[in-house]
Amino acid sequence: MVPGVPGGRIGAARTHRRGAVLARLADALAGFHKFYELPLGYYAAQAFWVSALLFASEHGIYWDVGLAAGLAYNWWMVRTRSLADCILAHAVTNACLAAYVLLAGRWEYWL
Repeated sequence: MVPGVPGGRIGAARTHRRGAVLARLADALAGFHKFYELPLGYYAAQAFWVSALLFASEHGIYWDVGLAAGLAYNWWMVRTRSLADCILAHAVTNACLAAYVLLAGRWEYWL
């Protein structure tokens, strides 16, 4: 549970990484002071792009692929408002990459 967040455990799930990053950036950039009151998948252009750039920065020399994935995940979050879908999409992406690395022996893709 997250203290002060309505919804108890559901509220805690909403503050999960992607949802929280988008909401907090929207809060900071738009002057909204209660990010947890924003609906999941709330669209704010600056938050959308900054979140995608942060996601890209976590992917080292493959930042361009990280940016594409970050944009896709952000778009899906805004479109569906489903954090579970984004988590599943990221897991499937990682599973496909793992299968490729293991089958092709392209270890450089695992930083």
